[in-house]
Amino acid sequence: MYYILVSGKVQGVFFRAFAKEKADLFGIRGYAKNLENGKLEICAVGSTNLLDRFVDYIKKGPSGAEVTDVMVKERTDKPFRLFEILY
Repeated sequence: MYYILVSGKVQGVFFRAFAKEKADLFGIRGYAKNLENGKLEICAVGSTNLLDRFVDYIKKGPSGAEVTDVMVKERTDKPFRLFEILY
């Protein structure tokens, strides 16, 4: 599982919907959640190859986003059955 923390202009630009669209494309499970500090938190579960491709899209973000940093950490947590947008 990848724990991903995205910084920059990542809220109010449909980034969570973008992440879900790409996660669904790659068959990735997990969630995307806006944090109070203005960052976006993503937990993603899938094969390493697909997760790396997913992260490449996250680094670019949707139009309107301005990604300044993407921190990726591998973690071992419970598996997810689908990819959700959390509020």
